[in-house]
Amino acid sequence: MITILSKLGPVKALRFIAPLAIMLTVIWNSAGYAKDDSTTLRVIQDSKAAYAALSNYSDTGKVIIDTHGRLRTNIFNVHLARSNYYRIEWEEMLTIGHHTMTNKGATWSSGSGDFLLVGKGIQTMTNRDLALSAASAISSLASTTIPGIFFNIGKMSDLTVLASKGSQLSQEKDEQVGEVDCDVVIGWREQTWQRIKMTLWIGKHDHLIHQSRSVFEDVDITLIPDNMGRENKAALQREPRRNQGNPTIFTEIHENISTNYAFKSSDFVHEAAVVE
Repeated sequence: MITILSKLGPVKALRFIAPLAIMLTVIWNSAGYAKDDSTTLRVIQDSKAAYAALSNYSDTGKVIIDTHGRLRTNIFNVHLARSNYYRIEWEEMLTIGHHTMTNKGATWSSGSGDFLLVGKGIQTMTNRDLALSAASAISSLASTTIPGIFFNIGKMSDLTVLASKGSQLSQEKDEQVGEVDCDVVIGWREQTWQRIKMTLWIGKHDHLIHQSRSVFEDVDITLIPDNMGRENKAALQREPRRNQGNPTIFTEIHENISTNYAFKSSDFVHEAAVVE
């Protein structure tokens, strides 16, 4: 290549190299290698700052859960406000054999107490963080993904985790969610003996999350603490891994995002509490 370019001369060589450089740039961008760590970290930091600047936030959306090839959908709506107002509601239809069940619930606070509705009963929770985390699994992560970021709740915030060392932060090529142009950021977290691959689609203009995906890998034996006992760890090691290579995937889509609107505390009281 160098020999050929030397024979072409500087002008012809430039004409030869320019298209090649453009082609390589396209390849690097499509492969997700064009942006360095500092650029990707800036995307995360800008998003954290955007949420921190909001007085309130609301959206509607759905979580698509892929459990080893079986799909379910959980519909949710989220309402959040400073300093401690929230109401998250969700509903999922479950089909078990010939029977259909509804997984419907909510967690909320209008500034005086934190509550969780599961089934037909309302539970009083100790605090906001406990209420949101207790609802995480049954809401298919809807109670923690955006609330964790909006309230900046430590490791509940995916942005905080991705900004930390060891998250293996990277960035893929830009994508659209609906009509919103987004940066696509990827990182990892370790949680309850599992590694979770997180992908966030962050709006280029509003810096808010329009889609997220959490891929829960198989249980990692090396992450299990020694205080579980060698026998328990050995038993888990021997257990057949029927779902190995088939992770559980949560894809969360956020629509109808509204911010900094007028509200009153009664907006955050769930209807079940009003009936009681």
